[in-house]
Amino acid sequence: MRGSLSVYSRGPSATCLCAADPHIFRHEFTVELMQDETGAWVADCPSIPACISQGDTRPAALADIPEAAEPCLEVRDERGLPLTIETTQIEVTV
Repeated sequence: MRGSLSVYSRGPSATCLCAADPHIFRHEFTVELMQDETGAWVADCPSIPACISQGDTRPAALADIPEAAEPCLEVRDERGLPLTIETTQIEVTV
């Protein structure tokens, strides 16, 4: 599977657009951004298992997510796995 990915920032999360062929399909993926205990920024795409990147800044972590997503999608495709998994975001009061 060959494709292109674009990331658009929207506050604390971002949207990752995946297009294996722009004429065939286009998907948006939510990317979660969080700062770890060392101060590094971690970008995680929950609907693409193992799709994680990190950087010293938010933009650096987001810039690497397309590079991380493509091989994750390729491996899942080669193994006959669903390209993505279903995720749901809910809010919980604690």
